[in-house]
Amino acid sequence: MKTNFLILSLLLSTNAHCADDSEWNVIAKKLKARIETQIAKHSLPGYCNVFIEFKHSKYHAIVTRVNTNGDFKICKVSKHLIKKGEKFRYRTPEKYLRIHVANE
Repeated sequence: MKTNFLILSLLLSTNAHCADDSEWNVIAKKLKARIETQIAKHSLPGYCNVFIEFKHSKYHAIVTRVNTNGDFKICKVSKHLIKKGEKFRYRTPEKYLRIHVANE
């Protein structure tokens, strides 16, 4: 019983640790840096979760959809910075990326 609980708690804690894809994905890191610089210019407080969907063709990932969740003003800035049809070169194909942006 104790071993099952220990294994379950380890599995659940690792999912929370990798909640933001910008820690290991180059495209997500680039997009997060772009969003954070614009938010710092506007000095907007709050947070936003950005979900990006890609379509892959050969060596490029093309943005097909951008969804946001969080404070309206930060999410609006984030959505305007990531355009549909924008192309990125990738190393490992990812269908979805999640970026968490916060400014205090």
